[in-house]
Formats: sequence, structure tokens, C-alpha cells
Amino acid sequence: MKIGETVDNYLILDEIGEGGMGLVLKVQDSATNEVYALKYCKETDEKSISRFRREVKIATETKHKNIVEVVAVNLDNNPPYFVMPLAKGSVHDIIKNITGDFDKVLEIFEQMCKGVTVLHNTGKYHRDIKPRNALILQNGTVAITDFGLARLINRESSTHTSSNTFLGTVGYHAPEQIAAKNADARTDVFQLGKSFYEMYTSEYPFLINPKKLPAGLVYIIQKATSAEPNDRYQTVGELLQAINSFKKSLNPKENPIDALENKLLEMSKLLKSGYYNEEVCIAFIDLLGNNVDEPNIFIEYFDKIPNEILKIFANQLKDRFKPIFDVYTKNFELYFDSNTIDFRYAETVASKMAIIYNHTKDLEFRAIAIRNALRAAVWCHRFAAMDTFNHLIQQVKDNEEAGLITQILSEEIELYQSLADQVSDNDLHPVLREFKNDVLKKKEEEEKKANDEKDNWMDDLFK
Repeated sequence: MKIGETVDNYLILDEIGEGGMGLVLKVQDSATNEVYALKYCKETDEKSISRFRREVKIATETKHKNIVEVVAVNLDNNPPYFVMPLAKGSVHDIIKNITGDFDKVLEIFEQMCKGVTVLHNTGKYHRDIKPRNALILQNGTVAITDFGLARLINRESSTHTSSNTFLGTVGYHAPEQIAAKNADARTDVFQLGKSFYEMYTSEYPFLINPKKLPAGLVYIIQKATSAEPNDRYQTVGELLQAINSFKKSLNPKENPIDALENKLLEMSKLLKSGYYNEEVCIAFIDLLGNNVDEPNIFIEYFDKIPNEILKIFANQLKDRFKPIFDVYTKNFELYFDSNTIDFRYAETVASKMAIIYNHTKDLEFRAIAIRNALRAAVWCHRFAAMDTFNHLIQQVKDNEEAGLITQILSEEIELYQSLADQVSDNDLHPVLREFKNDVLKKKEEEEKKANDEKDNWMDDLFK
């Protein structure tokens, strides 16, 4: 097919682009004067022609605005071809204009995801998703193209193909494609993750550089492009939801839960990699601080703090963490009173308090942790939580700390006296030991008085 020739009723005007087995031309319908793009199979071998036919079949059967439409087709022609709307260009052509603009990248990416999702819903997988295979139509719609797993040869040599290795595009290819394993929806998720990275950074995505992404996006893109398919988002919808949650987290006042979830994921990812980022931890503390007037949200996300991070909060960041810990303690009783609590929750509280106690040198932190453990244990009547509380008070060795703990326990005397006899004298600091014995003595006197009154009441029945 050459410029100036006519194929059926299509006049060839110009050449648009070339792929591994196909060539795209700009054509004009002689009957309507409408201009289209015509793609024909330039290879003559049976395998290439079969793949081209499959591409046409998939595009024809999948009707959606984010899937390139097949306007006309003639597979009996030599060479076979199909006609599609003329696009302004591909997403790859505008990457330099959207780099770093999250909203613009996401608007385009969402349309790409919608097209791929429709494809998946018909039981098909693309396996060669990239910005070059997402066209921008004349009306601005983004539509997925190239359904034959085309062996695109980039004139800039960023792609290659070899029938002896795999079909796909180097840099976007998932590990299972190289290993010649079955590619599925998660392969497309991988390639979408790579595409988002390139669109946002304008860097070819052979390697993902976390420093090129906003902190909250790092976890999402790394998860999407995990080497193991089971570790990725399992559907395109899950990936898109994660990115939209990140978007919502950028406005924490309107979307507090999304903001907290995003920062929690970020902390957890850093923790898993063994990397500590003080800025991220402080950001989470500040987000918690924004929710002091929402006790349920506040308590829920306090409890979700990973134990290793809680150690850091109680030690290196104790000054920043102290107001949060004070609010937690203040809202503690309200939370128990206003919710139907699974009594096993007491173990969660006690274990969190033990972590704080064991990883802070601040005596006030320690005293508050012991009080909260006591409250949870007695309110829920959980012996495992009581064991944690008892273990904590046995660790008190300092005279000043013992005095402060005694003061705390005296304020919670009704709770403490119910389990004061669970620790032997030899295991307590002398100050706590004396206080404990006074509590038990007073308790014994109160019980004796109650029994005496009961006996007198019984005696009156015989008078």
C-alpha cells in the first residue's frame, strides 16, 4: 500500500506509523471524505496474519468508548486491513506535557484502566499495555489499541521482539512473560503500573525509581509492579482504587480515612523494607491529631499503628507523640462506653501499652501505659490482659517511677483492688508493695463489713 493509491474506497494520504507486523496509514473515505487510520498487516507469514486477524476480532467484539473502534475491515484483501478513527496521537506523544501533573495523569490513566477492564470482563488480556498503545481520539477520549500483542519495533530501540523469547515490550514486560508463563489480568496490572510511572515521571520504566514519585504513590506503583503476580493488585479495579484513595488522601480534612490509610500503607511499606522515614511517621501522627474530635476514627487508627513504629513513637518521637497519647487516654473510656466491644480487644490494648512502656524512658508515658492496660483488663475482665498489666508493674524498679505508678493506681483504686492480689510481694518495688498491701487490707475490711451487715440482715429474719 502506497501513498496516492486507493484500497477499496480509501485513498491513502500519508504514513502514520509502523509496528512489528503492521503499518498504519492516514486514509480518506472517497464516499464521505472522512479521514481515518488504516492498519494493515505487512507480514506475509501465516502466524503474523493469524495474529492480525485475532487483533481485529478482539477490537470488533469489544465495544466501548475506551477501546479503539473498528470502522471497517477487509481480512480477505491482500494485505488484510482494518480501519479505525484517526487519533490525534498516543499518550506517549504528550507525556512531556503531563509529567508531574497528578490530576492530568490520573484522568488519562483512568480511561486506560476502563478500557483494559472492559477487555478483562470479556475474558481477554492485552499483554502489551503502554502509553504508545493508548490513543487520544479527536474528541479527547483515550482508547486502548493493539490487541494482537503486536511486536512493536520502536525506532528509538526501546522495544524489541523475538519469537524465541517473548512477545511484548522491554521495560513494560512482566517477569512471567520472559519466563514464558501464562500471562493474565495481573500482567496487565503490572504494565499499567509501569505506564503510570512513565506518564508521571516521563522516565522509561525499565526500573522504578521511588524518588521520582510522591511518597504515597511509591507503595502503590511498587505493589502493582511486584515480580510475583500474587503480590500485585489482583484486578485493575484494585489498582485504580488505590490510586484514587491516594488522591483523596491529599485532602485529609475531607477524606480523613483515606489520608490515614495511605500514610499507614506508606509506613508499613517502609517498615517492611527496613527503612525508617521520620517525616512519614510525623505525618501520620499529625493526621491522627487532625481526628481528635472523631474518637472512633482516632482509636481505630491508633490501634493500627504497627508495633515497630509504635516503638519509634514512644522513643525517638515521644515529644511529638505525647499529645496523641494524651488524647488516646482521654478518649479511652468514651470509646469503651460508646461501642460494642469484643472483650478480646483488651489484649490489643494491653499489648500496645506494653510496647509503649518498654520502649520509652518517659515516666509519665509509662504510668499512663500501665493505667490504660489496667482499665482494659478489668473493664473487659480478660485474664490475658491482666497478666500483661501484672508483668508491667513488676518491671518498676525506679523510686520516682514507683511513686508515680502508685499515684495512678490510687486514682484507679476500684479497678486495681480487683487484681491486686495477683502479684506476690517479692516481685514488687517496695513502694508498690506497701501500696498493694494497703489496698488489700482496705478491701478485706470492706468485705468483712459487708459480710457483717449481711449476717445482721439474716439474723433479723429470725427475730
